[in-house]
Amino acid sequence: MSTLKSVLVTIAGVAIAVGGLAGILLATGVIENTATEPEVEGAPVSAREARVSAEKQARELASLGYIGAVEIREEDRAKVGVTKHLEGRVRPALSVYNPCAWGTQFREAAGGQIFREARLIDRRGEVLHEWKSDFASDSTRGWAIAKLSGDGHLYAINARAGIVKLDWDSKEVWSRKDIVHHDMAFAPDGRVWVLTERRREVIHDGVKVPILDNGVAVLSPDGVVEREIWFYDQLEGNPLVKRSLGRAAKRLRKQRRDGKPVKDVDLIHANTADFATVAVDGLWQAGDFVTALRELDSVAVFNRETGALEWMWGSGTLEMPHDPSQLASGNLLIFDNGTRRKWSRVVEINPMADDELVWEYRGSRAAPFFSSMRGLAQRLDDDHVLITDSQTGRVIEVDRDGEILWEFWSPYVLKGSLRVPIRMIQLEGDALAFAQRKLGLAAAPAEP
Repeated sequence: MSTLKSVLVTIAGVAIAVGGLAGILLATGVIENTATEPEVEGAPVSAREARVSAEKQARELASLGYIGAVEIREEDRAKVGVTKHLEGRVRPALSVYNPCAWGTQFREAAGGQIFREARLIDRRGEVLHEWKSDFASDSTRGWAIAKLSGDGHLYAINARAGIVKLDWDSKEVWSRKDIVHHDMAFAPDGRVWVLTERRREVIHDGVKVPILDNGVAVLSPDGVVEREIWFYDQLEGNPLVKRSLGRAAKRLRKQRRDGKPVKDVDLIHANTADFATVAVDGLWQAGDFVTALRELDSVAVFNRETGALEWMWGSGTLEMPHDPSQLASGNLLIFDNGTRRKWSRVVEINPMADDELVWEYRGSRAAPFFSSMRGLAQRLDDDHVLITDSQTGRVIEVDRDGEILWEFWSPYVLKGSLRVPIRMIQLEGDALAFAQRKLGLAAAPAEP
């Protein structure tokens, strides 16, 4: 059968059609890059094949916007829920996951349904609890991510439409209809840091370039915006940003000369909200804000108080990364999508040793691993890593040797051929304890 292939799903009425992958391919000049040979995903991809594929994808995406899904491989179509569970090798666990798909084709395949829900499951994949809310009913998109806080509230981002705080019974505590996206993080002081976006115009080489600026809004426990940090202000002089703006300016000159419509450039595309847990001498302090800048192939740390860029890394090594998080060792765990090379990996790097590669997980021919967008990587207390292969609708838990110990497949399947992407987070700390109390379970997972 055919290998995994992207299915482009039209988003009607989206004003930023050049965003997403199109923005990456066009604004950053991806189509000029030479493809990297996949080491585990099959035959090498030639530079010409990669260029032709990228150019075709850019044309399609520029007119459609993007929402990606992966057509289910024939051998995977019967896989739903937990398909692997090595008892004694993994701890009992509770996890929250949500479907994150939208767009015209998805709505048609789903009979008009828009996914705005999250599920709490155990190791067997049994659904123990659910949350649902239609607070942004005027939006054509569903939830991008859902997270359970330590005090037992579920926060969900309705993609580019707002954020909602729900109690255990899905009763709304508060909500905001703002252009928020991708992710949020819970600060120890009860505040919520959520990614946001605004349109702005910048001048580059005498050309007016309309961009989508990304930032983070700091919300009070009651959902009031207390302050904002905007990333372009900190990145304006960065060589990667200047290069992307140069390419965008060149393209815009031609579009304006030809009388074609000009669309906003998705210059940054932040996709992660997290906090540094350990200070790294000369780089950043504990509590600083950690994110991934997908369009710049980078992860970055911004000063929590001033917003200043403290550290940035990844260009030339990472491809459109997601979900960086700092480990107790000070190292960073990163989901490296590998969108251009066509295979993904999860890497652990040491920022204190010239960004040394400490550990990585890749797929294999027997178990391919490729999520062209989205994706999560969570280091667990037992040193295992929970990996959400979002676009495939698959979650695995692996040990340090890369052995798959647990595997779960999204049960959201449309018309037998499209598996809905998901995001999953295994509960830890106070959030886990709260859920266990509500469900009448043991106080803590037992050791294997």
